[in-house]
Amino acid sequence: MRLSSAILASIPLSSSADRIPRSAGSWGYTQQGNEWGDSVLACNGDRQSPIDIPKKYSAADFKAFELSNFDEEQTWTLKNNGHAVQMTASELNMKTNGGDLPGEYTLAQFHFHWGSSDHGGSEHTLEGKQFFSEVHLVHFKSEYETIGNSVDKSDGLAVLGFFIEEDASVESGPLDDFFQNLVGDAVKQPKSDSNPEVEVKFSMSDILPAKLDNYYRYLGSLTTPTCNEAVVWTNFKESLKISSKTKEFMTQFAKDDHGADLVKNFRNVQALNGRDVSFYSSMEKIVAPMEPVPEVKNASDEEPVTEEDTPKPLWAWITIGVSSLLILLTGAFVIKKCKDRNSDEYTAGQN
Repeated sequence: MRLSSAILASIPLSSSADRIPRSAGSWGYTQQGNEWGDSVLACNGDRQSPIDIPKKYSAADFKAFELSNFDEEQTWTLKNNGHAVQMTASELNMKTNGGDLPGEYTLAQFHFHWGSSDHGGSEHTLEGKQFFSEVHLVHFKSEYETIGNSVDKSDGLAVLGFFIEEDASVESGPLDDFFQNLVGDAVKQPKSDSNPEVEVKFSMSDILPAKLDNYYRYLGSLTTPTCNEAVVWTNFKESLKISSKTKEFMTQFAKDDHGADLVKNFRNVQALNGRDVSFYSSMEKIVAPMEPVPEVKNASDEEPVTEEDTPKPLWAWITIGVSSLLILLTGAFVIKKCKDRNSDEYTAGQN
């Protein structure tokens, strides 16, 4: 996840030992971030991102997301900052609630990480799988008012992350149109005086899934220096799809500060360090397992106890007794009637 240099410069640091130079070429991805901790101690923390999302996770009760103004056309500023391609909202009116987040968050910007023609570029991995690309929607907690006020809070930022994957069967989808037609060559060169930022208009919902379901949650950090451990991460399981043409386009659509193609701009995954990863899905219901019914055995434990061997309760004996008494009374009544009839017939025969 990338913050603008102006925002990073405004973040108070505890000591000069924690400070990393802010010049455009002061850090990069030559070692995929493995060396950042040498200059910024926070990058060696226990709550660092990205991570490999494990196969084992905690199941959580599904909570739906509530997005406000994501379907409205907005003005965005596009910029190649030398490390990523970033889109910053001109109006901070897009809000994200629900999703079991600890409050309301405001969308400030989104950006992409991607690979090369033959290498994945997503920052997070899913059970060891690295996707071609990953998009991060960066929010700050609304009650903190700005990103600058949020980066030193444990719940200050919330990022929604989506994997992006090549699908050879896709010819042209929402993301294909976004990259090839809307972005195009606008971010070819890093921002400079001779290459200013450009503005475009589009709706955020145009490139997002209609339903936000099946997501993972964990507590982490920024994935670039200064690696602040302030992020509530949400990573969606299902990937967004792009065509093979768009994948190839993304490996060439931006240059770094040295004029080379900007590719593989991802940080290696970090140790989980015992952190919990939860999974939320409206499709999976958590059902407590039923306790097995013990099989009744007879004294020898060799043959199942039959109905005849099973002791009967008191009500069963009472029922049997009443039934037997009714049978006896009915029989006696029938016998008496038969005797009376025979007696009547005999008497009639004597007259």
